Amino acid sequence: VSTQSTGGSKKGTTDDGVVQKLREITNVENNVFQQIISSIVHIVMYEECKNQWSMSRPLLGMILLNQEYFEGMQKNFISLQPAEKQPLLAKCFENLMNEVEPNLLSKNRDRFTQNMAHFRRDLNNQLQPNKAQRGGPGGMEMSMDDDVYIVVHSARGGIST
Repeated sequence: VSTQSTGGSKKGTTDDGVVQKLREITNVENNVFQQIISSIVHIVMYEECKNQWSMSRPLLGMILLNQEYFEGMQKNFISLQPAEKQPLLAKCFENLMNEVEPNLLSKNRDRFTQNMAHFRRDLNNQLQPNKAQRGGPGGMEMSMDDDVYIVVHSARGGIST
């Protein structure tokens, strides 16, 4: 984790005392941080998350402090999915950290927040059943295009949205 001192020192220098203290705290409270990472990732992946920004900000810091745990959690999650979905899910996790650097600068946090929105969308698309192949009631066929459902009536070609 990189930090920049905001005190009287030169811009870009690392405050070794703060970083060392942070590492000591994370070593002592490692289980707590791991539980927080798991909880936030679970919320992002499975629950209605109306304010992703408020989830992404603490999550990035936790991931940077506990990268090994996050990587293990990813591998575990992916291994529990059907084999045909595993490469796509691995790509979702890879894209989550795409162009994210190991620091908490504002630009980097913004990038992670954007990546997390794409991650959530892509992951949900991979985990949901293929809606284009489900048949609707009464002989209607359902397809999905950019989250808009179009119901096509089999009889007489009527269309409703």
